[in-house]
Amino acid sequence: MVTDRDGAGSQAAPCGAAVPPPTVREARAFVLRDSAVLRPFLCGYAGTAVASYGLTAWGPTMLVRQFGMSAGAIGAQLGPMIIATSVVSATLAGWLADRLARRGPTARMSAMPWVPLVMVPGAAAPFVDSPLLATALIALSSGSFVVVGTLMLTNIQDLMAARMRGLGTALTGFAGGLVGFSVGPLVIAMASTALSAGGERIGFAMALVMVVAVLGAAVLFGISAKAWRRRAARG
Repeated sequence: MVTDRDGAGSQAAPCGAAVPPPTVREARAFVLRDSAVLRPFLCGYAGTAVASYGLTAWGPTMLVRQFGMSAGAIGAQLGPMIIATSVVSATLAGWLADRLARRGPTARMSAMPWVPLVMVPGAAAPFVDSPLLATALIALSSGSFVVVGTLMLTNIQDLMAARMRGLGTALTGFAGGLVGFSVGPLVIAMASTALSAGGERIGFAMALVMVVAVLGAAVLFGISAKAWRRRAARG
């Protein structure tokens, strides 16, 4: 934004030529028409959100129970680590999105099945001996979710027609925010209760849910990417 003096590359409409928003009927027709691409795409993002929000919600509890860390120590270590990994992840994701775009119109989508795998190291946090390493793994996985989110938003611009991009962003927010934030912590709590009567195995439940959610997301992104390539081939 700082270096783009004249807004080069912008596709904004000329002054006075406002583009009307889509009607509910148009939006519904668009989503149904491209459901083979959008449904697995959004469900894949929801899967990564389940893993990320679940880890962030229950990670501190695991650190307290398994390593005896205090709440103050967790906050002092985990907070700055997540901030640092998020900043680095966002920067790298933006660079990666631009680099992939130069390889062709389907390159960014084709990369999506591999992107969630950067979150997997967080699942190892309950199984290490060092509280500092466990905290770092949680922070790394939480920060890596930014990579997924950034590439999601860049891909949604490619998937959606210009008039539908607000709808696409809203659907992404719903899948990631509402579904991930509510379902992630809940599923881990249910898994922990099922694995042990008192819910003591929160670390194992957290790792299990995270691995299943991330791998499931990778498969769904792969299905979406395949459908997107078929659509692009048809023109």
